[in-house]
Amino acid sequence: PGATYLGDFAKEKARGSAVSFVARPFPDRQVFQWMVYNSTPDHNEMWVVYSTRRNEMLYQRGVEPEGWPAVQAQNCLGSYHVVSLPQGGCHVVFSTMVNSHPPWPITAQFVFNIAWTKTADYIQHLRQRAQLLKRRRLAAGGKHELAVPRWLVYDGLEPNQTESGDLFVADSKKIVPPFQGPDYIADIIQADLLKDLKGLAQPKSPFPIVSMVAVMVAAAFGMAVWRCRTGHGMTALGGTELEEGTSPPLLE
Repeated sequence: PGATYLGDFAKEKARGSAVSFVARPFPDRQVFQWMVYNSTPDHNEMWVVYSTRRNEMLYQRGVEPEGWPAVQAQNCLGSYHVVSLPQGGCHVVFSTMVNSHPPWPITAQFVFNIAWTKTADYIQHLRQRAQLLKRRRLAAGGKHELAVPRWLVYDGLEPNQTESGDLFVADSKKIVPPFQGPDYIADIIQADLLKDLKGLAQPKSPFPIVSMVAVMVAAAFGMAVWRCRTGHGMTALGGTELEEGTSPPLLE
């Protein structure tokens, strides 16, 4: 699990990345997503926005999708909106729209009820990490610096290969904007497919349901055995990791 940068795309003014998440006791989830940034010159207001929409190009960047048992998921729209406060500090609004493809018969609502507390824990860890970095910077007398190329952040700047280095991608094909042409038609067609899915969910005979349950139980048992044998997972972040800025290793 982790993140791999796939390139800084000049024609999109966006960075691509492949990100994997631990989803125990279920298989890991992986997303290939775009990341776009924006900031005022004085950094009093900043945006970071993520999306897996129209990401076919990112799958062609030499990073293979994780094989079984990882599941390709979607982060249709996620963002951080950061606004500085007059009294110091900042106000951050975090939003996410994830389709994790939970296994049948688990519903998205069930996943949300479990995951929202984990999301709150993540935000608290992120807050502590930001405070720690600020304390270190102030103690060293340094100024804050951007971790991404300036041309990806500020309006009016042209793509700069020197800033991006090996991540710079200049020859990619420009993606058709949303809600135009065949891409928009494809979205409409996908909505129409829901009628067919409803028909599959209401079989005349109970045999398909029984078969599906048997397959799911067998798959769950196989997954549990695989997890136990490999010890696949991650340990929780503690005080040492937060202070040193390191991530815990994978269990062997």
